[in-house]
Amino acid sequence: MADLAGLLGYWYDENSDDELVGDAASTELPGFMSQDELAARYVEEIAIPISSVDYYRAFAEWRLACIGEGVYARYIGGQQGIQSEEIDLEQMQKSVTNHVEKAAKMLQML
Repeated sequence: MADLAGLLGYWYDENSDDELVGDAASTELPGFMSQDELAARYVEEIAIPISSVDYYRAFAEWRLACIGEGVYARYIGGQQGIQSEEIDLEQMQKSVTNHVEKAAKMLQML
């Protein structure tokens, strides 16, 4: 379940009310499945139920927020390796907040 949940955490879905932050997601291009279609295909291929996937999706969103916050902290602390490239710190923080809010929303629906 964690592998599917992690994939869905990175998978932008134009049918959701989530705001796309960060680089333009390749999964928003024509021809990509929605998150629901992807999950259904996953179930079809592995032939096991995924009734607990929402818990794992919330965990994946929280995990992405933690990773993003760590990258942000290292960058502003001057510890992020090469710092010559232009980084949008406001957008990075917005992405972290978005993942935290999605995780909380998913957990409330369990």
